[in-house]
Amino acid sequence: MKQKSLFKLTITLYVFIALAKAAHTEYYDELGVDTKASANEIRKAYRKLAKKYHPDKNPDPSAAERFTKVANGKVLIVVCLM
Repeated sequence: MKQKSLFKLTITLYVFIALAKAAHTEYYDELGVDTKASANEIRKAYRKLAKKYHPDKNPDPSAAERFTKVANGKVLIVVCLM
């Protein structure tokens, strides 16, 4: 039973990474960094944009959507860099 669960988890992880890599250029664009950026550069860009678009700091309704895109991009790119 444990092997079946581990297999499903492994497959899910591979699919997640494959999808992230397929759409990675969009996320790099969202963060405003080059595709060759290091993890530290990505984190720095994320922090800057997160402060700018955080819903608590920016009352613009589109800011929350942009904040979500930036956060998702940062997570997926950093996972792919591991």
